[in-house]
Amino acid sequence: MRISAVVASLMTLALGSIMPETSGLASGRVPAVRVENNTLINSRAGYYFNLPADWSLKSDSDYQSVEVAHPSSRARFSVGYERARGDANAYSMALLMALKSPSSGWVNQNMRGVTVGGHAGSEMSGTRTTRERGITSERFCVVVDGEYVYTISSSVPREQADGRGVDIEQILSSFNWGKPLKAK
Repeated sequence: MRISAVVASLMTLALGSIMPETSGLASGRVPAVRVENNTLINSRAGYYFNLPADWSLKSDSDYQSVEVAHPSSRARFSVGYERARGDANAYSMALLMALKSPSSGWVNQNMRGVTVGGHAGSEMSGTRTTRERGITSERFCVVVDGEYVYTISSSVPREQADGRGVDIEQILSSFNWGKPLKAK
């Protein structure tokens, strides 16, 4: 089970249930999660970011759980979104408890305050060893914005860290809230 799924499960159990999923595809509306001109837009959750070359939106993404991947390297970047059931500290502690589980394979290297798109958050970074993916560098960031919490995570295989780590930094530096400005 991916750590983001474990964290989501722990947060759901500890802090309340996740809002039901809805989709605009059946009604013919523009999908809430889409890629336009190499920009991923989640209009329902209110954020967007630029996708580096060769990164693509995973087909099972929805407005609550978006994942983009660089298929040839197995690098991933994801954003979870749900109604907040506590403050930023409660979410950071739930994430930390999930990561400190002996079965997670996680080795914490750094905890710090960060800013994502102008919003304050907390970030944990480290490495994990799994049979499926070997050693990966991972980052988890929690941002509470008003009534909503965003859990932003990335995973990059160690041997791909130089190239894909730069991609993750590009995604994070382009991450912003609201809707992207239209090009003139």
